Amino acid sequence: MSNFQNVIGKILTNADFRKQLIADPEATLKAEGVEPNDEILEALGDATEESLAELAENFAEDKAAV
Repeated sequence: MSNFQNVIGKILTNADFRKQLIADPEATLKAEGVEPNDEILEALGDATEESLAELAENFAEDKAAV
């Protein structure tokens, strides 16, 4: 499983992780082994806990369908 997939899993299952990701996305992603680029950081700029959970859910559903 890739580091990014681990992040998706934590977003889906861990409200504290979602809060941490919103509060400090760059440090949180780096701690998970994901190098945040400008596109990722910009996308997280307006994120809420609810929007992150929804995004992760949609991502997981798309991956499961493959």
